[in-house]
Amino acid sequence: MVVVNLDYTAEAAATLSGPGKLEVFDALKDEWTATKNQQVDLTFAPGGGTLVRIQK
Repeated sequence: MVVVNLDYTAEAAATLSGPGKLEVFDALKDEWTATKNQQVDLTFAPGGGTLVRIQK
């Protein structure tokens, strides 16, 4: 899923919970990083976003 900060003037933070362990895409490294549990804390630049998926 794509998670975005719709406010282009300020940073934002969110905690995302899923039905299983999650992975977050790191665009700078071009790779997925696994989380240790079903929850991930995300921080967004103004207007920024990230990709999150459920681990296989």
